[in-house]
Order: sequence, then C-alpha cells, then structure tokens
Amino acid sequence: TFWFFSSQASMAGFDAAMANEPKLAAAYTPDDIKVFDEATTKSIVFMSSNVWSYSSAQSALTPEQRASDPFWKLKPVAPKRP
Repeated sequence: TFWFFSSQASMAGFDAAMANEPKLAAAYTPDDIKVFDEATTKSIVFMSSNVWSYSSAQSALTPEQRASDPFWKLKPVAPKRP
C-alpha cells in the first residue's frame, strides 16, 4: 500500500491542478500512453482518491496563519433552537 499526499496553499490549488490535467494528457504521445497503461495494469490493483480538508474550527493556528486565507476565518456558531 502506498499513500501519496499533496498539499496546497488553499483548496483552489487542487482545482488549478485538476484544470491542468487535460493539458498534460494532450502532451502524451501514443507510445507514452502505451507505456503508462502497461505499467498501471501490471502494478495497480485498486486506486481511490480522497480530498480531505481541515476544519478551521478544529485547527490551532496563529493569528497570522488564520488571516492568510479566508478558509481559516472562523464561522459564527448558529444559536441553538429552543
């Protein structure tokens, strides 16, 4: 089992990376695709992708880190209904 982790400065970074995938795929030659397909067929039994995001409320950040990205801004807690 192998785990690959990728981090971005913000969640928008993942969107930008995914937007580049078609550009990368267009650059592959038919020989590149054949080599890649053979390697994955022989080596990968199961693959899944997960995107995890940290909860800003559960993160212990410095005020500077919290101010660096709107994601980290704490959301107001909704009042409980009676």
